[in-house]
Amino acid sequence: MPLHPYLQAFADAMTAAGRPAMSGGTVEDARARSRQLAERIGAGPQVSRVEELSIPGRGGDIPARLLAAEAPEAVVLYLHGGGWTIGSMNEWDALARTFANALPAAVVL
Repeated sequence: MPLHPYLQAFADAMTAAGRPAMSGGTVEDARARSRQLAERIGAGPQVSRVEELSIPGRGGDIPARLLAAEAPEAVVLYLHGGGWTIGSMNEWDALARTFANALPAAVVL
């Protein structure tokens, strides 16, 4: 299945800059690249509300975070990519904050 043109352009730019593909190397390499990308993006915008959550699951509690705009009009559950292998709430926090303010919504990450 082909990538969306926006994502393909991003992948092509990363390759042109000499960055290895996320699919190349070990899982640890991919995790390190994901953390580095999040560090470059930074903290993201301020939101009106941040709440750390704990959602009960079969294997134990699942950590989650609620990020809300001042007057949210919807709730969005954001499940980041990473194939259940790479990425974390902290690495996707800036994007979720951007979503919360732009929509405006409460985003559960």
